[in-house]
Amino acid sequence: MFGVVAIPMILGPPVAGWLYEASGSYHQAFFVCGGVAIISSLLVFIVSRLDRNQRRLYSFKKRSSNTSRPKRHLRM
Repeated sequence: MFGVVAIPMILGPPVAGWLYEASGSYHQAFFVCGGVAIISSLLVFIVSRLDRNQRRLYSFKKRSSNTSRPKRHLRM
């Protein structure tokens, strides 16, 4: 997990420096970093909603399959 977190920390400063050299201002670097943060937070929100809906659908199917199955009685 910490290795995944370290990737932006390693790549962020060189990319910001490259954007500064290309434009002469840090504005683009801030906008890119802010955009990445917003997109990543939206992805986390979307994935959590999809996961919650998937779990709800699975539990509903599991419940409905348990109740629709006829009960078998043992005959002696």
